[in-house]
Amino acid sequence: MMEGQPSRIVLIIDYSEPPNIYVGTRGNGLFRANALDPKEWSRIAWPPEFDSVRSVAVHPTNPDILAITQNGRIFVTFDGGSSWIELPNPEYMIENVIHQAGAIELVVTGEVAPQVCVGTDVGVWCHDLSLE
Repeated sequence: MMEGQPSRIVLIIDYSEPPNIYVGTRGNGLFRANALDPKEWSRIAWPPEFDSVRSVAVHPTNPDILAITQNGRIFVTFDGGSSWIELPNPEYMIENVIHQAGAIELVVTGEVAPQVCVGTDVGVWCHDLSLE
């Protein structure tokens, strides 16, 4: 699955049918596998652009919508990882927030108008994904 020894791994499971496991790595990108039979892994985001995945979030009812943070940037996909767009930085420096603040959480939410939200010790920033 992954070459080398990643120094950090982020794991998340969605509960779609079938459920998926996502593993974000430092240095090797983002991987996905079927949680019921995790023998086959596919890389859905890879270096150099996605070289240090710090957080992963999956929409609660649509597993094609994912968000990741890496190197102070937020990316989202609406097609399960085939293509990614970078979200605009908020007015304050998201890079400083992501790299220096504690208690970082990334969430994709919303049934009608999906949003990606980043929460830290210094506040919460949300972006309306229906505008993308």
